[in-house]
Amino acid sequence: MLKTKARFKLLLALGIMILAICVFNMNTVNAAEVTSQDNKVLIRDEVVNGLTDTIDVLDNNERTYWIELNPLKTIDLILDTQKLNSLIEADNYVYQKVYYKVPDDITKATITYNPYKNTKEQEVNIVTINNTRYAEVKLAIAIKIDGIYSHAGLNCDGVGTLTPNSWGRIKLYKNSEVIENVILDCIPSENIDKFSTNFASIEIISDTKKDYFIGGAGIATVTGNTYNRVLAEGNCYVYAHISTYIGETFELNPFGTLTYKGVSEENGFKTYTYQKEIKDKTIFNKDRIVCAINSKENKILTTNVLYFQGDLIKENVKLNDKETNITLEAKDGVVPKDTILVVNTINNNYYNYQQLANIFHNSKNFKMFDIRLESNGVAIQPNGKVKISVPIPAEFDKSNLVVYRVEENGDKIEYTVTVNGDVATFETDHFSTYVLAEKETTQNTENTNNTTDRKKDDTPKTGTISSIYFMIPVAVISATGIIAFRRKETK
Repeated sequence: MLKTKARFKLLLALGIMILAICVFNMNTVNAAEVTSQDNKVLIRDEVVNGLTDTIDVLDNNERTYWIELNPLKTIDLILDTQKLNSLIEADNYVYQKVYYKVPDDITKATITYNPYKNTKEQEVNIVTINNTRYAEVKLAIAIKIDGIYSHAGLNCDGVGTLTPNSWGRIKLYKNSEVIENVILDCIPSENIDKFSTNFASIEIISDTKKDYFIGGAGIATVTGNTYNRVLAEGNCYVYAHISTYIGETFELNPFGTLTYKGVSEENGFKTYTYQKEIKDKTIFNKDRIVCAINSKENKILTTNVLYFQGDLIKENVKLNDKETNITLEAKDGVVPKDTILVVNTINNNYYNYQQLANIFHNSKNFKMFDIRLESNGVAIQPNGKVKISVPIPAEFDKSNLVVYRVEENGDKIEYTVTVNGDVATFETDHFSTYVLAEKETTQNTENTNNTTDRKKDDTPKTGTISSIYFMIPVAVISATGIIAFRRKETK
């Protein structure tokens, strides 16, 4: 019995040892280390294995360490929203810890993120790894802005800056004296030959004659442009210029579907252009629009930040009657904000249906509506023109449509109609009874009677008939006179 217990304890101890070795090996693999050439910067890959494999040293006024992120693995990370959601911190950044070696006599270490933005200097922990002291710094490798994940290097050379924590200045203090001052910068590598990545840029084009472009700058993985909202006074388009062909269309949030328009080449470099017209210009009322084109399939890692300044664009009023699906669209100020569109279909139950129907009895198809506007419970008229859209019934001939406004005395006022698909649209500045109809036939009751008369009488309508009626009595009188004169001569 004692031997059995001893064997069991021995096997249990061996199992624990094997498990410990496995865990140690797993941790060793996941904690692969990368160091700079001078061994002063240490990175333990704590976010994505192999994300960082290069630390370049640049000697300038402030010694700079470029911590390059493998773009292909960065794309994998940016597209893995589930993983990012588990790593993101309260400030909307996903961080990688970076360790900078400090001498034994250093008493304090600090980091100032994006120091050119006058950000606050923060003290950081000094930790010991393998008997060596390091300043432990967090550098951002991803950021969530406006609900979109992107890499954190959004500097744009000062245009479109989002004050990222992907780079900062480290200071080492001995008591109150600064002993060392260096820059750490964590960026996606732009070595296209090394990682075979593509990039893109986004811009807004307008045909307004006003100067709407304020400025822009960028690098391969990020661009930023700033616009004045006067661009909305012209026809506006969003353009995507991409260094590779990605299909006939692609989706660009928040603009929708862009369509391929062609390829251009300059100095041997090809650019593939995609375009879409922007109809809803109130989108420019946002302070910024973040557009990300991150595609693992096409090896693209690009974020574009579009900024807008100037007077806000007035939003059009859009109203809809759910029962008839008739809609109204008006510019801001033409109708009050609380305006309600009220539409009633005029049918047999209406008191004056037959009277109105008689007016249009020569139209093959027609549909009548009582359309009015109400504000605060009171009927109103618009302060300018509004656009009304009416669904076209299936039995109507779309090529032969007209809209009439019927006055109280029965007079008809005709409106020009634009047909788009199954909808007829017209503009008006007054509301009452409106009729969507096929154009009347050329015949009416009076014309029908005249036509019948014309069939009975084939004489040309040139005034000849009245002349004949005049000449007959004259001829009779003349003949009578001649006969009398000759009789008198004979006698």
